[in-house]
Amino acid sequence: MKLYTLDETCLENARAGLKQPFSPLQLALSKLVSEADILRREAPESVVHKKLRPASGDAHDYYSLGTYWWPNPRRPNGLPYIRRDGHINPQCENNDTDTSRIIRMCERCLTLGLAWYFTGQRQYAQAAAAQIRCWFLDAETRMNPHLNYGQAIPGIVSGRGTGLIDTRLMWMVVDTIGLINAASVLDTDDIIGLHQWFRDFNHWMYYSDIGHSEYVWHNNHGTWYDAQRTVNALFYGDKGLAARIIEQGITQRMAAQIDQDGRQTMELERTIPFHYSLFNLEAHLLLNRYAEHVEFDRWNAIRDGRGVKQGIDYLVPFIREPDLWPYSDLQGIVWDSALRVLLQSVRGYAKQSASYREALKCVPQETLQLKEQLMWCAG
Repeated sequence: MKLYTLDETCLENARAGLKQPFSPLQLALSKLVSEADILRREAPESVVHKKLRPASGDAHDYYSLGTYWWPNPRRPNGLPYIRRDGHINPQCENNDTDTSRIIRMCERCLTLGLAWYFTGQRQYAQAAAAQIRCWFLDAETRMNPHLNYGQAIPGIVSGRGTGLIDTRLMWMVVDTIGLINAASVLDTDDIIGLHQWFRDFNHWMYYSDIGHSEYVWHNNHGTWYDAQRTVNALFYGDKGLAARIIEQGITQRMAAQIDQDGRQTMELERTIPFHYSLFNLEAHLLLNRYAEHVEFDRWNAIRDGRGVKQGIDYLVPFIREPDLWPYSDLQGIVWDSALRVLLQSVRGYAKQSASYREALKCVPQETLQLKEQLMWCAG
């Protein structure tokens, strides 16, 4: 089983934990299986199902709108759209565009893949494979491997590099392919086709003007860009590219974004700074994991006193006591994001994890039902 983001040891820990009487992991497993039972009966997601069309007119082209861009109330036609940072335009979350659809697709794959792993019931693996073929391979429903029309702003631009933030969860698809491998529900031609899709997508990311414009972003967009290119490269077998991205990112992303005291200045400038501070760390933690595949210890990498651990340690006291957060914030703490950061930190900093384990005790009880409890089980 080849996994790039998830860790088979953590999954095995969860399996072992589930055998214990009254294991709290049963809550997460019950919810996972319940969700998987619903998903396996539903039709797969596809980009061709959206109501609106991008400038190309091609339904196979991914299309999304700028998250914080709204119709101009001073213009009868609403154009050009205007920016309201931190306020999400509902059009970005309905079936008019592909934004929510691609998130559902990625989450759907992982939920079904994990359900197969933990139950051994092949129906979940079959449903995951059907979703993967629908989105990436089948001629009538596949997505073209580019985001030329991502995060469009009506009246201003037909697509932007920031659309790449929409594909940040594609790692879930990649690891689902590994999770369901033993079920033999994807054949050799499927895998070859998937490798080619992600290779083509990576080429577009770097060599197209729109894709490359995201590469130069200095904040969380740049970190998520690197995380995506890295896992894509690992998936289709280009470890050299993955290693180069990780090495360059130590200075370009980590040291440039995280102050010596752990503050992420560029994320703290936003209207929802707690969310963005956690959000950027999630991408850094993915890169830490991917670095393991190229024999590089990014977990403990330091440049000028700056490192990922400093960023995590800065936020931990505020996860434990959110009321102490000293910044103006429209949203406050996002608990599922905090959970992911803490669980992965326990794994990555096992010998220095006491403060993270303590902080996990402050996370709301509802998070015990989340599949992340199974994904990152430290044992």
